[in-house]
Amino acid sequence: MSERFHADQLSHGFFQFTKPFTTWGWVAWGISIAFMLIGVVFVLVASGLPDAPPVEEAQVLASPDIDHDYEELGKGFESGSTGAWLRLEGWITHGIIASGNCYQDDDGNWHDTTSAVNDGSITIQPIESQYAPFTVYWSEETLGEELNAKSRHCPRSDWTVSAGDKVQLFVLDDGDDLWLFSAGEGGLEPSEVTDREDMQRWALLFCMIGAAILMAATPTSLAQDMRESQKQHSVREQMHLSKSTGVLVKAVGPERGEDDYNDWILDEPSHELWNLGNPYAADEGDKIIEEHPNKIGTPIPATLTFYSIAAAIFIVSTVWLSADLLARHGSIVHVVIGNILRWGVMAFNIVWAIICYRRWKVAHNIIDTPTQLARSVAVGPAELVGQIRPGPAGTMTVEVNDASRKASGVVAFKWLEEQYVCRGSGKNRRCSWETRASDDGSQPFILHDGSAGILVDPSTWKNLEYGSQLYRWAGGNWRWTLHTLGIGDP
Repeated sequence: MSERFHADQLSHGFFQFTKPFTTWGWVAWGISIAFMLIGVVFVLVASGLPDAPPVEEAQVLASPDIDHDYEELGKGFESGSTGAWLRLEGWITHGIIASGNCYQDDDGNWHDTTSAVNDGSITIQPIESQYAPFTVYWSEETLGEELNAKSRHCPRSDWTVSAGDKVQLFVLDDGDDLWLFSAGEGGLEPSEVTDREDMQRWALLFCMIGAAILMAATPTSLAQDMRESQKQHSVREQMHLSKSTGVLVKAVGPERGEDDYNDWILDEPSHELWNLGNPYAADEGDKIIEEHPNKIGTPIPATLTFYSIAAAIFIVSTVWLSADLLARHGSIVHVVIGNILRWGVMAFNIVWAIICYRRWKVAHNIIDTPTQLARSVAVGPAELVGQIRPGPAGTMTVEVNDASRKASGVVAFKWLEEQYVCRGSGKNRRCSWETRASDDGSQPFILHDGSAGILVDPSTWKNLEYGSQLYRWAGGNWRWTLHTLGIGDP
């Protein structure tokens, strides 16, 4: 097994296909792919929608009978078709352009809503009475009718925007008919028509979310190989050494499960090979543990992985979306969201750069600190890799606030007792786990790498990393979580 993990055989080169190795990872990948497929659907929908210009770019005319220029229409129209985008103003003489009503929310507050109505042709009399009335039809090419309506005081009876009301119109003259794309009630500007742009923006948003999920669910290039190796060896037996007896026996309590990613990757030295009579001496044959860097070399991860691709998609989608919201025409909502994304991306990149710098610094500190053997460790900073073995005081038995919950073979521990508490009611109800008791402790142990053992006192460490929890007991609305370092652990 160690040969498979030698540096010469674990160099992933430029690209490595990195897939999840947990159920939740695959679920996240499925969700990510679904989001990206939805983005593709939005792109396809957008390709069939008309690309309407900003309202301010339309030709402002008193009447459509006045001569105006026809130009080739943009994307979303038949190739070669021409038309003219017009801004018109007038009084409705026939037809309904919108209807509205008042309603109450759950708190009893009144609100008004006015929605455009596609109820056939609408006849408009231009403001300048010397021009003849003209007829417009709501366009069928958009996702829905757009209306900029006045706000009304509620409660009151239902209303319509119909005969006798003044309106502002944004229409397309295709040479035969006038197609209404948006309208404004009274003196209000017609709404911007951004269906095509909005579909493209939704596509970018779903790609951005999908890429973010893909980033979170994609492991490093070496993680898959390491996890596969961990699955190949069974759950190891947890041992305990009492100081009074000096005999190594099977530990009482839970053992580490197969899903502990912090456990040994390669085969660990069996407790049957430990020299309890002289724990500082080398193992039989002076054999270094399989997982020691001096034995396996330095694995080289891939330069490019799915994580890299997902990160690139996320950054490009976010920057593109924020730029699109700010650069192209739209409502104040588009501008606000665009600025949030723009500054959000900047903050994300700054935080990401800081995290990457810190990781780079830690990685180089690790690289620059020589990994030495316990039998020949030099004075000064050094990195040691080995197995936890019993120290002069043996190992501890820890009770987690009750004799029924205990674990032995421990050299360092921390446990937490929590209660699930809910407060408030209705919408204000909040539930969370709250700490009720806790404890921690440690005692010196021997770190052994096969060449020799060295005494370590964990109480002198600034930070003590326990890795995954050893076990969690639960009952009712209570739970007890135990983290340990035990003999045999890496």
